[in-house]
Amino acid sequence: MQQEILNLANNPSQLEQLYRNNKPAFKRAFNSLDAAIFEPSDWLFVIATAVIAAIIAKLPAIFLLDEEQFYSRNIGFIVFPALTAFFIWKQSIPQRKWLFIVGFSLAAIFYINVLPQSPKSDTIILACIHLPFFLWSILGYAFGGGNNAKKSLSFLSYNGDLLVITALLVIAGGILSGVTIGLFSLLGFKIEAFYFNWIVVMGLPAAPILGSFMIYTNPQ
Repeated sequence: MQQEILNLANNPSQLEQLYRNNKPAFKRAFNSLDAAIFEPSDWLFVIATAVIAAIIAKLPAIFLLDEEQFYSRNIGFIVFPALTAFFIWKQSIPQRKWLFIVGFSLAAIFYINVLPQSPKSDTIILACIHLPFFLWSILGYAFGGGNNAKKSLSFLSYNGDLLVITALLVIAGGILSGVTIGLFSLLGFKIEAFYFNWIVVMGLPAAPILGSFMIYTNPQ
């Protein structure tokens, strides 16, 4: 049954027919197959990219950088490279193509950070506005496995799903944060400043990464 499911992975109609023919066997085989496909290495990769994104988010605090200048220029690099790396890995993109992605990402990092500091500069303002869209297009390229034309609609659908899932994760995290802060307050500990500066700031970048993993592994 597992091999039949794998053979029909790209044929939804026949896959559904296989399910209808023998639902209990299909469910057992699918659950076993799901566990075999999504190994612990998947979670390790997701955790690693989330940790890296969190570290990038806290670079101003770690290296005493100007927060306004750092975040205005590099906000897109906190999440987009991690999402791009996830799809490079899951789509098994050839070396030539992922080197192309890495090269353009590094060029963007260099360009945005060598611009002279001038808050009233139209060049810097336009660069900061358009950089996230540029990184978003690179993410689309990685999502499509180096061929955007074939998966353009799927990429748009992914973006919609990601917004919904990320919002749900953030809401759940907000509720958990409120409960946590409230419990510590009852014990006489005021952790609001620490919690926001470290837990929240480091946790927010992880939400879209976890959301992408959930969408990829459970598209339904």
